[in-house]
Amino acid sequence: MLRVYGVPTALSIALGLASLAIVASPIPMAASRDLIDLFLEERFRRSLVLSLGSSTISSVLAVTLATAPAYAMARQEGRLTRLISQLHLLLLSIPPVGLGTAALILFTRYPPLNSISETLGLFFSPKAVILAQLLVTTPIAVSMLTGVFSMVPRELEEAAEAYGAGRLQILIRIVLPLSLPGILSALAVTFFRALGEFGATLVLAGNIPGRTETLPLALYNAISLADVETASAIYTLVLAVGLVTLGVHTLLYTRLVKRTG
Repeated sequence: MLRVYGVPTALSIALGLASLAIVASPIPMAASRDLIDLFLEERFRRSLVLSLGSSTISSVLAVTLATAPAYAMARQEGRLTRLISQLHLLLLSIPPVGLGTAALILFTRYPPLNSISETLGLFFSPKAVILAQLLVTTPIAVSMLTGVFSMVPRELEEAAEAYGAGRLQILIRIVLPLSLPGILSALAVTFFRALGEFGATLVLAGNIPGRTETLPLALYNAISLADVETASAIYTLVLAVGLVTLGVHTLLYTRLVKRTG
């Protein structure tokens, strides 16, 4: 058994160590930057609050919007369902800059969306940051939730239908409670993706310090000025946020699995 799995195990360990080395390499550089002084900078605090707030909002919206289509694709078979599934995969293949460009054209060149976006002051504002994150994370949420809902036994739904339950009741009372661990994972993944979003944000919201500058944009700005210490400090903070979120997710996921399992 050890011989069979020896090479794959060694490769996985080597890959893990290489990934750890890459991820941890900026951390020592962050020590040369006064983190307290960085936190005291209003521009940085605004970027931090904007990133955490927008990522939380967009991840919740993405999972909420993805629930109905994901459930439909998990339960219905046919050409239309397969076509919609392929469209979601296509969205995943488009670079975020491309999605941002497409959304910018859609909301600025085609009525009545252009009038609505202008009235709302949608672009180059914090709202545009959320929109950019939503564009990138919603296809991910749909893909994940489709798999999650597919794992719920259909026999339970059929039994509920036999007792007169409607489709919406089945979704709310049976499917969603049994899918809570998977929904939590979808929330975590979309939050991570939103937190690291760069391309679509740059197109739709711009790079305005103190207004639309998220942590990834702040990191980019620091690197563009060759300020490696500040960039490393920002990177370390983003990594810390990710680790805390991952820890909370793991704890809640374990509890939900025990409760639903």
